[in-house]
Amino acid sequence: MTVNEFVASYAAAFATYDAATLANHFVYPVHVVGDTGGDPSIITATQDEWLAVLQRLLGAYRELGVVGAQHGICTVTELGPAVKLASIHWTLQRADGSAVYGFQAWYTIVGSTGGLRISAITHNELSALQAALDRR
Repeated sequence: MTVNEFVASYAAAFATYDAATLANHFVYPVHVVGDTGGDPSIITATQDEWLAVLQRLLGAYRELGVVGAQHGICTVTELGPAVKLASIHWTLQRADGSAVYGFQAWYTIVGSTGGLRISAITHNELSALQAALDRR
């Protein structure tokens, strides 16, 4: 599977609100750094902890009417045969095609016996998510 195919699978899992399938796109513990506009959010999570985070995130997406996400060019840097960095700009969309908000994310994607998996994410989604929830 290519990185672009992996990203398409990841986006499809979000669009179906399938937290368990999303969780299967990661290796654990997963490391996540989020820009908040203040002190960054930094977590290292087990699979059960990350599944709970994904369920909360999907709940917020439902509240906002998100039905899918479009992504711009996926820029991939290969650090070695089993480690890649992917940079993606995402735009979350409503059923009418309008944008809810956009954000940038960087993924460390590793190849393992189970295929490609995300081992770390750095993103700037948190402030955009909070602003969208505040506007409801």
